[in-house]
Amino acid sequence: MSLQDLTFENLVREFYGSMRIKENKDEKILTTTVKDVKIKITKEFLSKALRIPNEGNALFFPSWFAKLKVSRNKLIVEYTKPDLPFNFTNLKDVPKILHNMIRHTLLPRSGTFDAVSDTDLCIMYHLITKKKLNLCYIILQHMIDSCMNPKQSNAALAYGMHITPILRATKVNLEGEDGDCTFMRFTSKTLGQLHITTSNMPTPVSLEATGSVKRHSDQKVKKSRKKRKLEKVRNLSSIRDKRITLLKKKPPMMIWLILHQR
Repeated sequence: MSLQDLTFENLVREFYGSMRIKENKDEKILTTTVKDVKIKITKEFLSKALRIPNEGNALFFPSWFAKLKVSRNKLIVEYTKPDLPFNFTNLKDVPKILHNMIRHTLLPRSGTFDAVSDTDLCIMYHLITKKKLNLCYIILQHMIDSCMNPKQSNAALAYGMHITPILRATKVNLEGEDGDCTFMRFTSKTLGQLHITTSNMPTPVSLEATGSVKRHSDQKVKKSRKKRKLEKVRNLSSIRDKRITLLKKKPPMMIWLILHQR
């Protein structure tokens, strides 16, 4: 979900304001109208519009624990720091980073940042265990929740930026619309705000296993730079000593040449 696009706030409001939910066998389908263009939203449509695969476990709260036979309590113990209440602040480093991404990108919503929902747990579990999860299904279900939640403010309507490619795919005319290009970036500053440092992160796969150079920590990078700098100083000292030795042995004309060579 590395999309960077404009957000058209007025069209996002219209998108959710005219949204309807239809039942089609075991699947829910969303329909809406934007600028007189009718839009039918399914997993297949989202896959094409957002260019993400329509595959993996189609799971959402509250049924996912039973379907995968996963214990909610065991996950909470595994993802939370020892002897602390279960919330975002007390998550271990990796779950905390993943929850931050989920909270802002995969399941954007208003309300307290400290709450960790069961759907958040579902996504975290799949990412940590490297199991496939159907993101199209997650987005569809979260749109339905946003539509059905009367407490959602206009500012908290989900997937504002991601609705833009949906509008383009359905040929909605965006000309003349006021678009905003503000979006969140996940950077080293974000890690600092989460009180996470590289020394707290898991050790990367070894160089032999990956065949690529990886830095294990910022400290090692700094040590490497200091080592290179020290070696450079030593090399310069060695060159200077050699030149002094040559100066003692060579006649005046040779001395002049040595001093002026680059």
